[in-house]
Amino acid sequence: MQNLSSPIPQSFKITNQYVWLPHIYALPARISYDVTCENERDEFIPCFSFTKAQWGSPECDALSWYASPHRDDFTFRTNLFGKFPTVKRLSPSWRPTVGEKFRMSCEITTTSATYSINGIDYATATYNEGDVPNRGYFGFAKYGDVNITVENVYVDSRHVFTQVQWDNYKSHFHSDEKIQAVTFEELLENTDGGKVDWENPPIAGGRGLEVQTLAVVNECELQIGYVIFDAICLAVGAVGLRAGVNRVTAEAIAKAARPVLPRIQVIIARIAAEGATYTEMAKGVFDILRVIWSGGMLGAVLGAFTNSLTWYYALLYGATALGTIVAAFATDGLAFVAEVSIELATFGFLVADSVNALKQCS
Repeated sequence: MQNLSSPIPQSFKITNQYVWLPHIYALPARISYDVTCENERDEFIPCFSFTKAQWGSPECDALSWYASPHRDDFTFRTNLFGKFPTVKRLSPSWRPTVGEKFRMSCEITTTSATYSINGIDYATATYNEGDVPNRGYFGFAKYGDVNITVENVYVDSRHVFTQVQWDNYKSHFHSDEKIQAVTFEELLENTDGGKVDWENPPIAGGRGLEVQTLAVVNECELQIGYVIFDAICLAVGAVGLRAGVNRVTAEAIAKAARPVLPRIQVIIARIAAEGATYTEMAKGVFDILRVIWSGGMLGAVLGAFTNSLTWYYALLYGATALGTIVAAFATDGLAFVAEVSIELATFGFLVADSVNALKQCS
């Protein structure tokens, strides 16, 4: 068994032993990566497990899924290889080509899972609560020896929320006595143990976090605020939130990022350029967030981003988003760009908002 170190390597091999990623994650979670099978008999078997038990052990608890150049009859299994959940194929049977890279993604909840190949859903499984661990490690099993390359791993989830994450978020709000007074235990008690669901966040009737502002923004700054909102949505997997964003939130984000808006405007021009590819746009998203981070404003911007949530959840979601984004900066960003590129195929707001921002800023 090989336990990879943190941060996750950009590229690694699966050969003659199980390989596990370093962090523990709580469901729901989504993972994606680029894969190349080098031999016809290779079997690619990604999985999610708490025990990390190998086949033959009574402690096998993994959900696994499958791709191989020589067979296409397997999809999802539970207890690693031992049981077959209810599976529905969403696309025709498929086999990877030897030596040809493909991108696989898998989204897992406590009762269902779906995996996709090159952005197209391939199979979905349903199972009972408890059949799959609700927290665990992503990894790669093997049945026989293989020669498989995995690259650009990207996990869209929260780690089990930690004291370190909370302390890091609080460090961005030194002058806010209300935030400083919230303990880690108090936060967990008021957020169902630190659960995050970006698809259905707890929206407040009033305001969430109080965001420090400078002055009323102009139309150029406002439209850049919308683009920054788009970038955060793409980074944390919250693309469904974009349709409901209002002017107040975009304005608050623009105010929080005001000192670096001229630099972001330059990046927006690249995103909105005619003929820009999804990869180039995704690199622009990464650069926008990195500019905000390097300017020391990411905490304040995320406070504005979560301002519509109820108080404790605004803190939790802000801290979770901060951890997700900062983790991407610890790498060269290739995995982040690959994941966002796929999201952009169905997320038209970024281009529309970028074009509108350039129009208002010209």
